Amino acid sequence: MYWAYYYLEEGQWVYSQKGASSRAVSDGMVDGWAWGSGSYAGGTSDVNPPIIPFEDICVPDTPTPTLTPTPTETPTVTPTPTVTPTSSSTPTATLTPTLTLTPTFTPTPTLTPTPQPFAITRFELDTATVAVGECATLSWRVQGAETVFLREAQNSEQTVSAASALRVCPAQTTTYSIRAVSGDDELSQDVTLEVLPPTPTPTPSPTAAPTRPPTATPTASPTPTPLPPTPTPIPPTSTPVAISTTTPIFTATPQHIAAKPVQVLTPAPTPAPSSDPARFLRYGGFALILALLLAAGLWALSRQAGG
Repeated sequence: MYWAYYYLEEGQWVYSQKGASSRAVSDGMVDGWAWGSGSYAGGTSDVNPPIIPFEDICVPDTPTPTLTPTPTETPTVTPTPTVTPTSSSTPTATLTPTLTLTPTFTPTPTLTPTPQPFAITRFELDTATVAVGECATLSWRVQGAETVFLREAQNSEQTVSAASALRVCPAQTTTYSIRAVSGDDELSQDVTLEVLPPTPTPTPSPTAAPTRPPTATPTASPTPTPLPPTPTPIPPTSTPVAISTTTPIFTATPQHIAAKPVQVLTPAPTPAPSSDPARFLRYGGFALILALLLAAGLWALSRQAGG
């Protein structure tokens, strides 16, 4: 139960959801309140203020009639003939009374509203499509109806006023129906609010960050370690073996061969070889040559001895 605020438009009360504080009333406009059941949050009221013509609310000034005084008739005194009184009596004069007129006021006639034809004059949305999360305004006006019902989709009907508006924010496409009843007559209309699905936001593809090529770290060139100087090989101081090339002298006797003895020179001792491998090779070569020379000399001697 609450006070519902209305304003009169084209002879019909229209429920105002904004309240009286947001409406400026000017000349010729009519506002009203009605106490009864309804839903303030739902923007509905089951009770409308009575329809009172503007002339009945603001009665024009009625001019005060100016009373014209009626002249008072002066009674005419009819003289009574004088008679000789037989007794001591005094004649009495009769006066005619004066009439005062009272003015009569004509009452102002009461205007009887002309009944309107039974019809649904408006049932519409301010927009046919909305996105998810958006709202639309559903407004209606019915004239000549005893009861008006409003239904949203498959929900049950609710009683609403003949003229009002409602803010609707459905999550999906919804059909709204209005049904008006007047005696045995019934009217109905439907209107559909289409709810568009949200537009998917494209996800940007990740952009690969440019990879900086690796910078080669300069490697210091190895400094060659100087090898110790190679000692100059000292040639051996050994005395070569002298092989006699003289022709042996034979004696006359063929059975005996006289030959000078071969002098074999003993080489001087050589110093111990160093740890240089090349020096070992050189020394080995020298030893091999000496051995070959010695073997050749012995072979030559054996040949001579055999001859």
